[in-house]
Amino acid sequence: SDLFAERDEVFRLIDALSPSLSCGSNNEKDQALHPPDPPAAAVAAAGNCSNDDQSGTRSSNNEQTEAKSPLASMNGDVSVLPSSSSSAETAAADDDHLSSFRNILDGYQECPTLLDRHLERMATSLAAGARTIVHKVFHCRQLMVEEEDNGNGGDAAAASAAMAALLLQLRYPLSALYALSKVRGRKRVQRFLPHGTEDVEPVLYVLRL
Repeated sequence: SDLFAERDEVFRLIDALSPSLSCGSNNEKDQALHPPDPPAAAVAAAGNCSNDDQSGTRSSNNEQTEAKSPLASMNGDVSVLPSSSSSAETAAADDDHLSSFRNILDGYQECPTLLDRHLERMATSLAAGARTIVHKVFHCRQLMVEEEDNGNGGDAAAASAAMAALLLQLRYPLSALYALSKVRGRKRVQRFLPHGTEDVEPVLYVLRL
């Protein structure tokens, strides 16, 4: 029988800590390597950037230039880059979710094997959330470098702001994974973590930040 009494609440907290993010990219390869992500809304049109750059040279007309710049319109859109108040509210809610998750797991320290039936689902969900954010941070960095090289300071600043927001969110799924590993054991949890080669460069980049 399933003796993990708080499983429904735990999975609700995991969903809150590792949201499914949406990217608005038209580039299939970008979608495959960078799963959807709300905090990455500031790079929602990033996939269109490379297509626009390849389509031709920039027009001298300011309106045409802005149309080809996927982040140009973000400077005046408060819904894309959240306000400091909404970010603070979200962080406070995530702190509460993380604290509740830790408290539930702490109750299983005496008999952690009760978690085993749902361990894979918990670990893979948290790891997927962290992986999504890591890839989005790396993608923001690539976009920021490209925009700086093209002389688009505003777009580069928007990408930098999006990257900062992503890094703040990254600590929640990682902290939850640490709490799970502390109770059930690192070796038991790590078997459910991703080991793809496509993750190496993004992870190394984030570790250097």
